[in-house]
Amino acid sequence: MEDGYYILVCEVEDIVGLKGQAMAQYIYVDNTPPSLSIISPRNGSNITGVVEICAVASEDTQWVAFYYYNDTNMNGIADDYDNNSSWVMIGNDTVISDGICITWDTTGLDIPAAIIMAEAMDSIGHRSQAYVCYIEVDNTPPYIVVSNPQ
Repeated sequence: MEDGYYILVCEVEDIVGLKGQAMAQYIYVDNTPPSLSIISPRNGSNITGVVEICAVASEDTQWVAFYYYNDTNMNGIADDYDNNSSWVMIGNDTVISDGICITWDTTGLDIPAAIIMAEAMDSIGHRSQAYVCYIEVDNTPPYIVVSNPQ
């Protein structure tokens, strides 16, 4: 059934042929998952410390969860997007009305190539995902080697 409004009428008939009808109800059929895009950080970003991850989603979105994947193959593709066992949850946002943002404390992480995934769910339970590939998490401080004078 396509998305849209429909009139639902329930008619019944018993074994002797008597018929009855319930009052018509208007229903809305929704088969469409929420739209979702990650707007920050951008693909190719280098991040360090505490960073903000933000997304935009359609108005019926109830929550958005954020995950990261350590892309050790550095191919920009998680080995199995559908197998969430490799994804590490960063956090979630359930107050969509004030914007969809969370903070991620990357202190202690060094990931040369990571993928960020956002997953949204609407009020009916439809889900959708959005991805940002190739971010680098680098929390290694620079160091100086003095070679002269000795």
